[in-house]
Amino acid sequence: MLVLVPQDAPPNQPIPYTIQVTNNSQADAGKVKVRMPIPKGTQFDSSEPPANVAAEELTWDIPSLAKGETKKIEVKLKALANVNEVQAKAYVSYEFGQAVKTRLSAQKLKVTTELPKEATTADETIPVRVRVTNNGRVPVENVKLTETISDGFEFHRDSDGEATKSPLVKTWDLGTIPAGMGKTVEFRVLSKTGRDLLVVSNADSGGAVQHSHDGKVKVHDAKLKIELRGDPKANDDVASFKAVVKNEGAIALTNVRVAGSVPPDCKVTSRTNGGQISRDQVVWTVPKLAAGDSFLFKWDLRSQAAGRKTVRAEAASDRGLRDAMEVQTVFAGTAALSWETRFESATVVVDRTGMFTVKATNAGSEVAKNAKLVVTLPPEVSFVQATPAFKQDGQKLVFEPRDVRIGGTEVYSITFRGEKSGQAFFKATLEAEGTKPMNAEKYVQISPGR
Repeated sequence: MLVLVPQDAPPNQPIPYTIQVTNNSQADAGKVKVRMPIPKGTQFDSSEPPANVAAEELTWDIPSLAKGETKKIEVKLKALANVNEVQAKAYVSYEFGQAVKTRLSAQKLKVTTELPKEATTADETIPVRVRVTNNGRVPVENVKLTETISDGFEFHRDSDGEATKSPLVKTWDLGTIPAGMGKTVEFRVLSKTGRDLLVVSNADSGGAVQHSHDGKVKVHDAKLKIELRGDPKANDDVASFKAVVKNEGAIALTNVRVAGSVPPDCKVTSRTNGGQISRDQVVWTVPKLAAGDSFLFKWDLRSQAAGRKTVRAEAASDRGLRDAMEVQTVFAGTAALSWETRFESATVVVDRTGMFTVKATNAGSEVAKNAKLVVTLPPEVSFVQATPAFKQDGQKLVFEPRDVRIGGTEVYSITFRGEKSGQAFFKATLEAEGTKPMNAEKYVQISPGR
């Protein structure tokens, strides 16, 4: 409180006083009372607000004064005759208290049960997530969660919680859940014979408050099937294969991968669009295979070796579904003749001898049967001798047919004599059963003697 007054005042005029009351605390003040004893040698003149006037004291009542609030009281007193000095005092009193309020709020619990949108018989487990939330303003104590699953299902062995007398029921003690907080329980369920899973979640705090929620999911059949067909016997060493992948389940499958094998010694000669060739297989990917849909895939193989080959087709989807099928194809094999013709020397002097050699090699997967070589000598040379066995018809040498084994080589040699100078062109033809004739023409230079 602060009292303001002039230091000097003229006689015969009221003396003004200002009483300033301020609440400097952090709380409201109640029942504030200001009093001012009337100084000796003075008499009350007026005040604003009006004062309660008693015989010897002025008082003012202020019901309340908020924190930081200031009230002013203006007072005027008149000095009596022969008074030279006035001494005045003012006092303030108040009550201080604190008001509190408590709301009575009901306890609240909310349970939410979450399951996948769909599940299949191919899934190992079905995940369940339960959230128990305290949506009230007060804590909830001794919360117990009870989970009940439908017939045909069972809790996975890794699921925690307390077992009960029923294998379809488990409980969890969640303790105290503070206001606005929650607790989560997760477990997994196995499908045995059931197709419609119902999970009933019930949260209870000893009967004081409880809440339940159901979660449902339908378990669909999921089935992936692949069928493979192939030529039992290769045609001209090439065999064709067809694989049909089918979704025989009730829901769509995604990222279906189909692989057709490529056995050792085989090479892919063609495949349907999108097939990616690796070292030992052709791979196709189907982004989505709707229920009941199927796709056809084809590929052709050529074998470099005769024999029975096993070809496998396998299908797999992102749900872990797999199916495979195998067929066997007999590759008869083919001969693959190659040859080399050469002269011992590029130049032969007249009356001197030279040699023409033919080397035939079978790099195929079958014996080259009845390989026959025919060589026609040019007029610039005369025949001397040849190996192996042959027949001569003028300038033409016809070697007896021979079998060239797989990986084997046959060598034919002809010795000739130079008769007249010039370029002497030798013509050779080699063929075997089932192969196309190969023709070559090479010359040797016959030079005159000295």
